[in-house]
This record gives sequence, C-alpha cells and structure tokens, in this order.
Amino acid sequence: MMIWEMLIDRNLTANEIVTTISELLLIPLADILVVDDITSVKVDLKTKVVCENTAIEGDFLMILSIYLRDPNLGQLDIKASTGQFCGMLRCKCLISDESANPYSWLLIQGTTDCQIVYLDPYKLDENEEYVVKTIEVLQAVTN
Repeated sequence: MMIWEMLIDRNLTANEIVTTISELLLIPLADILVVDDITSVKVDLKTKVVCENTAIEGDFLMILSIYLRDPNLGQLDIKASTGQFCGMLRCKCLISDESANPYSWLLIQGTTDCQIVYLDPYKLDENEEYVVKTIEVLQAVTN
C-alpha cells in the first residue's frame, strides 16, 4: 500500500476530495472513502483509496493522508499528482521533500510552481502549528 500525504492550505469538503481523487486516479467515486480517523472505520475490501483528513493549525488547515490500497494505482508521481490536485482545487499544498530535515518541505501551488520552504521550528514544536518561515528558489514541478 502506498501512502500519499499532503498539508493543504484550506479545508476541503469530502465531496471535493472524492471528486478530485477520482479524476486524478481515473477510478469511480464509489471506490474512494473519506474518513476523519482511519482507525475508527472498517474499510470494505473493494475500496481502492481511503482519504483521511485531519485538522491542523497554522498556514495549512488540514493534512490529507491518501492510502492507495489497489496495487494497480501503484507508482504515482507524488509531486506531479500534487501539482494537478492543487490546480484542480485552487489550493496550496506541502509535501515531504524526502530530506532528513523535519522542517523542510515542498510547497506546491499548481502544476508548474514548486518551492522548497522551511516551517517555523518553534511554532511546529511548541504549538503544532504549520507556519512557513522561509521560501527558497522556484523550480518546475514537471519535466
């Protein structure tokens, strides 16, 4: 199972999430489940994607954890897919930059806008607030 996680700058409705994931992954709406807590739900074996949304504080209002349960959905390009997701929903997202630094993230604002950002360590560690402190140079999301 692959997990795709992103922090989003606005609260999305379950309908926005399901519709967008359905369009991105080309799967039926019925194969997608949106939950507040994945541990409190019994997931049907036919469900291909489970989306868990968690409220957070700061510049970003929710964490969306997308569990791809169908092996056919396999190797998703997270950066490109997040760019498409942002473009479709007109939002900004943070995704992991895969570095060892817990404060360093990629800020994605559509299919061509990707920046390295650093979260405020004090606000994150003390208050669990996701607040962008600095932004680095622009780079393209797609090749």
